[in-house]
Amino acid sequence: MFLWDRVYLGGGNARALTSSAIARLGDDVVIVPNTAALVGGARVWQLPQN
Repeated sequence: MFLWDRVYLGGGNARALTSSAIARLGDDVVIVPNTAALVGGARVWQLPQN
């Protein structure tokens, strides 16, 4: 089981979603551009290693 506060949905097929489909997803789902994955991945590498 997964618990989340917000889901970031991106990728090539995310832009194909209709506005009614996005509305059904709810407020805790955010459609993001593909560049968000690149920025997030680069940020992970900058985190301190424990």
